[in-house]
Amino acid sequence: MSVQRSAVDFTARPVPRLADRLPPRAARFSPRAANASLVIGDSPDPLTLERTARPFEAAESLLSSRALNYALAAGAMLYVAIAGLWNVMTGKGTFFVNPDNVHQAYPWYQELARAVHAGYLPLWDAGVLSGHLFVGEFQTGVFYLPNLAFALAFGSRAGLGVQALEWLVIAHFLVACAGMFWLARTLGFSAAAGAVTAILFAFSGAVAHRAQGQTCIFFGDALIPIAVCLALKYKSGGRWYLAVAAGLVIGSQILAGHFQPPAIALLLCAGVLLGRLTAAERLRSLTGLALLAVTAILLASPQLILGFQYLAHAYRWVGAPDPVLGTSKVPLETFLQGGVSPGLLVNFLNPRFEIPDGDALFLGAVPVLILFSACFEPRTRQRIARLVRDYPVLFLLGLFGLLMLLGSSTPLAGIVYFIPFASSAIRELGRYALLVQVVLVLAIGAAVDAVPAAPGSFLSAQSRPFLTATLVAGLGYAAYIALAFKNGDVEAILVLAACATLLFAGGNARVASLTILVAVEAALLLPSVYGSTSSPTYAPRAYENVALLGYAERCYPECRIMSLTDDVFPRNAGDVVPVQTILGDGATMSQPYFDLLSQNWDVHGFVDDVLNVRYAVSNAPLTGLPLVARDPATGNYLYARPSAFPRAFSYAALAGRSLRRNDVAFKTLAYADEDASYQVTVPRDETVVFSEQFYPGWSVSVDERAAPMLAARVGDSAPILRSVFLTRGTHRVRFRYTLF
Repeated sequence: MSVQRSAVDFTARPVPRLADRLPPRAARFSPRAANASLVIGDSPDPLTLERTARPFEAAESLLSSRALNYALAAGAMLYVAIAGLWNVMTGKGTFFVNPDNVHQAYPWYQELARAVHAGYLPLWDAGVLSGHLFVGEFQTGVFYLPNLAFALAFGSRAGLGVQALEWLVIAHFLVACAGMFWLARTLGFSAAAGAVTAILFAFSGAVAHRAQGQTCIFFGDALIPIAVCLALKYKSGGRWYLAVAAGLVIGSQILAGHFQPPAIALLLCAGVLLGRLTAAERLRSLTGLALLAVTAILLASPQLILGFQYLAHAYRWVGAPDPVLGTSKVPLETFLQGGVSPGLLVNFLNPRFEIPDGDALFLGAVPVLILFSACFEPRTRQRIARLVRDYPVLFLLGLFGLLMLLGSSTPLAGIVYFIPFASSAIRELGRYALLVQVVLVLAIGAAVDAVPAAPGSFLSAQSRPFLTATLVAGLGYAAYIALAFKNGDVEAILVLAACATLLFAGGNARVASLTILVAVEAALLLPSVYGSTSSPTYAPRAYENVALLGYAERCYPECRIMSLTDDVFPRNAGDVVPVQTILGDGATMSQPYFDLLSQNWDVHGFVDDVLNVRYAVSNAPLTGLPLVARDPATGNYLYARPSAFPRAFSYAALAGRSLRRNDVAFKTLAYADEDASYQVTVPRDETVVFSEQFYPGWSVSVDERAAPMLAARVGDSAPILRSVFLTRGTHRVRFRYTLF
């Protein structure tokens, strides 16, 4: 009996639904089933088929066990998590050495932990920027439940230890991995292919690199597969609560602190919900998208309401020389500059050509070889073609992301710029690498899923293109990696091992080997996304080794300190140690406050006087100010500012720009971010000004009775400082910040 082999013609019949198309899970990746799908004509003798297509029958029989496949998948994912992140787990590595995590995320977590252990949410932060709306800066993530949970569980009134923060990041790596595995399985991938997809999404590329750059974006990225999977399940079943659940995930991404991840997630959810639909299915998908969006907005409404209230009267730094108003678009030239030159796209092949801002396309050398060789294997092409036909919008989004990466090299970015909110949610074109990464890992997973069928004889005409391409690509790519990639010898060996696996192994033995090779490479590459705790920029070291801040701590909370250069002490030091500063580090700043500082940026200026700046730190000698101390370790100088106004002073002193006209005596009774009490004595009826920012939500009481909240101008500024009218005598003045 002869056996005739041919590629199956999928175009001659309608494409069935995903659930109907897939075989039972137990047999989905059986070598017998895989090869039988390639047979046309009389049914062959099973034993004959097995002997010709399965050279390693004993190994394949063992690996065909469903339980063993799940164990292999789970073991591969856990291996990457443990081996790749072991240095962080043991305290030798850290995600908190790069600027954004050191100067923003780390101090913001200290502020959050201290506040929740004091019994309140830190809506207002009195430590930096002379006081500002803490939740107005979206990236602080005040309402994100995992942040709150870790702050409560591991923090104290002293803050939150950096090791707890490392575990919070690690937890999100695991969430990203588990979520992508779930999505891959929902798409019909095998356990092994799901593990490959999950490893490549969570532990490599733009997702992993974001962990050491901006944790708020990384946390949102980690939730993307869960939102997409829930949307996919809604599409197949139409159950409304799945769309609501997807909306809750996207709302949580907003609460995590950045609009980029929810924007990407919403695009991908639309990608799986739309395309190849009947009229009834189209209506259901659009209903699901609307339900998803409404749910996300409702969950994130506390952050959205407070954040946009603040942004309407704030400046935002977007990479341009000057800030823009918080609700304004990014300048077109700045938006287009965020693209990637075509030459840098070689980062997909070699990580030495890294895309700026950590938006890496490199997923590993072994996945590149798998994807390349798959192009010459008919079964793999058919598997990927099925995904493209079932989810065309999803793969169009991958192409869209690639074109956006190229910036001004194509007209697409210029068109997208004029879509409302688009250029604000994702203002750096390099960050569209995430869309490309999602589509690439799905394609690689599909390739792994299609390789159980052995290529056959080396002399077979059907196998010759696959074998030749794999051999040439494997040898050439291994040589390229070894020569062009620092310490690339190990990478080259893994590529050669993958090449040998694709050429000589068959069935589930090949799948298992490729899964292991992908896991080993990912674990080897993962340490490149974090730093060492021995780094001088390690967050705890950056804040603990500033001896001169001790002078400002002694007068807390009745004076502020300023730094004349950025490298003297971290700008957000007021969120870590008990000092108050007039500057801060974030993406935004209140417009009235920015305009106030712009009036007179001078260590001898009147603006610094009314902001209660009693100390100034400089890395160079100053004239006209008394020297208080010098730090021999850093060479920095601390100067006193005798002209600084006290925390409370008379309006006459403000108007006359002189302390000699101040006749107010005050004492701080209690001081917290959102609740401060003073004892104030005035010799006559007059208005008393406090060196604290005025902002909607603040109220004042005098002797336990509500009083009108006034606002004082400084020079040409908008009304910016809190003030209250007092009658002659001694009074208790209390300021409180409340939402309602």
